Amino acid sequence: EFAMFIGSGYSDVNTEGKTFYVHDVLSGDVIRHFLLPDGTVSQPGLSLPNALPASPAVYTVETTTGTSPAGLNYLTNPAEASAKQVYFGDLHSRIWRYSLDTPLAPPTPMANLSLGGDGDQPFPNGVSLLEFLKTPQIFASGGRDSRVNLRTAPPRFRMYGYNDGPSGNPAGPLTQLFARDFPVNYRGNSAPAAGFVGGDVDKNPATPDVPVAPIVFFTGLSFAAGSDPNEPCLSRFDSVLFALQGLTGLAALDLNSTSSLESDDAYATIQGQVLQNPHITTEGTLVVDRG
Repeated sequence: EFAMFIGSGYSDVNTEGKTFYVHDVLSGDVIRHFLLPDGTVSQPGLSLPNALPASPAVYTVETTTGTSPAGLNYLTNPAEASAKQVYFGDLHSRIWRYSLDTPLAPPTPMANLSLGGDGDQPFPNGVSLLEFLKTPQIFASGGRDSRVNLRTAPPRFRMYGYNDGPSGNPAGPLTQLFARDFPVNYRGNSAPAAGFVGGDVDKNPATPDVPVAPIVFFTGLSFAAGSDPNEPCLSRFDSVLFALQGLTGLAALDLNSTSSLESDDAYATIQGQVLQNPHITTEGTLVVDRG
């Protein structure tokens, strides 16, 4: 049986936009639907009705080999795999998990950042998902909602990584891999792109392989009104591109050759441009929309 997993999107009606749906792909029928409870907001006076605007990410496992299409060694047809977990964010700073092991049970929060002390971290972007050591890892970025104020002091809008141990094989604890702030005035504006680095990088059988590890790319966006002194009436968008080690959140590449600081190496700033929708091709090339 093939199924689609869908959120509700935005709505001006306070009671709408909070339902998670499971649809039959062939008929379009609703198989399951779950009305999710509201969370909390931290910003005083903020009116932010909850919604599920982002596309879910599905963790699938091929039942014969136990390997995931999102993992490193998956070689067979993804249609042979079965969905095991579904992950998605909401505007009330939560990342949800829906388990296909218990399909009648509603989704449960895997992380609640507002209650955890990180302030409001709306997640209208999709999450990124891959499998490492037979465990799903989830990456997300917060902040893409202009109703939530920018913060100059930490915690600002953040990039997150989680190791969902309870969904692994064998099962283990849920751990936060990292929580890293965007620079001041930046918001996460797209789903991250996650992949792997390492292996036989030099194509030389005589040299040892580099250990395989996850790498994650995040984009962030800043709107600056009248920021150019030569054009005081002209506004612009600036962007940042982060390349982080998926297991630690530390810099994965040296994106700033003028500095040896890890905090600078982790990202590059592109002024006057919008970067969004990063993804990694099967050849290992990072592709980013730019405009």
